[in-house]
Amino acid sequence: MSNTDSRWTEAPRRDRFLRCVTQLWVYREPRTSGCVWAPSMKSRINQSSSEVQTALVRIQFVWILKEWLAESLLELLFFCSVAHAQSARLDVVHRFIVEEGSDVTLLCSLGNDDSIEKMVFDWKKTDQEVFLYARGVHYNKGITGQDEQFRGRVSHFPEELKNGNASIVIRNTVLADSGNYTCIFPDFEPHRRFDVELVVRECFHKET
Repeated sequence: MSNTDSRWTEAPRRDRFLRCVTQLWVYREPRTSGCVWAPSMKSRINQSSSEVQTALVRIQFVWILKEWLAESLLELLFFCSVAHAQSARLDVVHRFIVEEGSDVTLLCSLGNDDSIEKMVFDWKKTDQEVFLYARGVHYNKGITGQDEQFRGRVSHFPEELKNGNASIVIRNTVLADSGNYTCIFPDFEPHRRFDVELVVRECFHKET
């Protein structure tokens, strides 16, 4: 094997490929070590020098595009995996601070305008059931199991369900309402989950 052949054998794969194609176009026969061509490919070779140059440019472009697409696909897959993880559970916890006895709205939304009227969402405070909505029925309409602490004090926004809004209102807050709340959409896999924190401060100016 000549030094030239040795250098081409050790060259990057793309360069060896282009070298093989060049020899196939010009000499009608691959002369570089490692070039293997099917007979059907040889039969389609055109000897025009202008077409040779055009073909080589196209081949190089396709190769570069292939490598770029491969790298872009990896980046896209990584981005999608991160975005999917973030959409499944928000790491940012929104905090709401209110005085004892006031009302507070705890926000929860899928972030789009898709209706959730035919879906399920469940508000929890640790292991306590705060509010459950299930395709038209909820704790204030036909479903039992709400924690006694929140019974009769929690409601949602029926007119906003068509806009993807699953927020709730806790009325006449008490100090025991302070804590971490979770809004879960179990219809998704993995579940969509949104966390909020409620801080109820004692009111020192209570009416007597």
